[in-house]
Amino acid sequence: MHDSLILGFFLRIAAIYQQSGIKHLIDRIFDPLKKKWNDSFLYHLLFLKKASDQECRLLSSFVHIINRIIRWLSKKLQAFFGLFSNSAITYGTRSTVNYLANLFHKSFFGKLFYRYMELKIPEGYSSVNKKAVLYTIGAWFLVSLLGAVLLPLKYAVLLSGGIVFAALVFVYPVFGVFTVVVGSAFLPTMALVGMILLTIVSFMARLIKQPKKPLKIDLLGIAIGVFFVVIVISSLFSYERTESLKVAAVVLVFMTFYVVLYNLIENKRQLKALISLFLLTGLGIALIGIYQNFAGTSAGNVWIDQDMFSDIQGRVYSTFDNPNVFGEYLLLLIPLSFAWFVHMKKPLAKSVTLMNTLFLCLCMIFTYSRGCWLGLIFAVVLFTAFYNKHYFVLFGIVGVVAVMFLPDSIINRFTSIGNLEDSSSLYRLFIYLGSIGLLRHFWFSGIGPGTPAFNRIYPYYSYSTIIAPHSHNLYLQTFIEYGLAGIVSFLTICCVFFQRAFHTVKEYGENKEKIIVVAMIAGMTGYLIQSVFDYTFYNYRMILIFYMYLCFSSLYRKFLLIEKEQTNAESI
Repeated sequence: MHDSLILGFFLRIAAIYQQSGIKHLIDRIFDPLKKKWNDSFLYHLLFLKKASDQECRLLSSFVHIINRIIRWLSKKLQAFFGLFSNSAITYGTRSTVNYLANLFHKSFFGKLFYRYMELKIPEGYSSVNKKAVLYTIGAWFLVSLLGAVLLPLKYAVLLSGGIVFAALVFVYPVFGVFTVVVGSAFLPTMALVGMILLTIVSFMARLIKQPKKPLKIDLLGIAIGVFFVVIVISSLFSYERTESLKVAAVVLVFMTFYVVLYNLIENKRQLKALISLFLLTGLGIALIGIYQNFAGTSAGNVWIDQDMFSDIQGRVYSTFDNPNVFGEYLLLLIPLSFAWFVHMKKPLAKSVTLMNTLFLCLCMIFTYSRGCWLGLIFAVVLFTAFYNKHYFVLFGIVGVVAVMFLPDSIINRFTSIGNLEDSSSLYRLFIYLGSIGLLRHFWFSGIGPGTPAFNRIYPYYSYSTIIAPHSHNLYLQTFIEYGLAGIVSFLTICCVFFQRAFHTVKEYGENKEKIIVVAMIAGMTGYLIQSVFDYTFYNYRMILIFYMYLCFSSLYRKFLLIEKEQTNAESI
């Protein structure tokens, strides 16, 4: 290497520069500045150099003041939360919850519920004071009555429910997690934001009260944190800063829920109960979709090219306002519901999960979402390949039978994939071309998150004067909004998810519960394939459900690892 012509050339140039007058001139200009910098307090502070006694005294006094402020704030917060924890409100709420829980466990529906989830019924909650229960219910009733007198009915109901929810979440932070997961498919976006914020406050209070319980963040959480920072920076430099900051605030709250969920779910029993409730909610959402289809209340001519598909009377959307978004939700649930059916042992649980899977698949058909259909096919193939190749025969038979009995409207819709005579396909093609043109100029920095920023820049690049709220492609839209750092961060999240999930399947291949992780891999694969044809984060609730789904996988991995370590320790 030392004998190479290239290296010799550069060494000769360096030697000439060292002896030149230009170097001496530059040294004379910058040496005094360098000396002042080396002697400065900031240099000593940044590079941990030895400072003068005066500087040390100044620095120690400054640090001492900051430490005293932090200790004072910490003590005040601990005192406040300790006071609240020991207050009559907390005691009454806890007694009421324990009393109602005991009643539920003894009831027919309670026993049925635990039979479905294949969990043991707890023996009962302690610290039940009936007098405290009466006082708590009485106080809540009086406040609700006062609200009904002074406020409109809608706000009175919100006040009454909000008081109950706030009290429960502050006493039991995990209650907030369960409520958000169950409500993610049907509650309004801002209601979910408020519930998550309250859960975050309760979670932070628990961290302050219990400093020995550290905050837990896994590798996937770190990758999400990096994307979190990119979104903040992109919003601050957006072309529509005010609107982008509003959008970013909602997205960041939903991303933070990943950390809260990861820390508050402490064992596999809680996780299985959470996923069971998540799937039961999906059953309710599916029943709404089926009702829409057969009652004729689905979206009629909306989202359909009537010239090509005149035989399609409507597309169901359930609680998601858009059939494509509903299909994206179903993509995540269908593999998980089927895995739950295979994994469950008790007849009741198997019956409910099988019915859930069939209803979800039926709703997927009624969405008439071709991208979601493709995503589901890939999900089924991946699930079968990684879990049990014998299922290829089962799914093949189901597919053949389905083709024989499916109506022509569904067959025609599926075979139209890629047909540019369909106005929907042509519409997307023009949007892709315009979005790529936009990306050529903003690929590095992005334009900022949100529809307002996109609508401000995109019209300058649109084809055939087509205006769209987004680029109809998750990866393209992420690149446009957040630039190079954004798309790299998002793809890193996806790669970390798949790497850890595949490692879990390989590491715990003998564990019967690996089917749950395989189902999550399949569901996420289908979702990301649909993301090629649509901007799957356009509906904010899907952002929340996406990060919840990621956390389910991370938690399953964590608990399987804990079980393996315990088994190894017992075998020694």
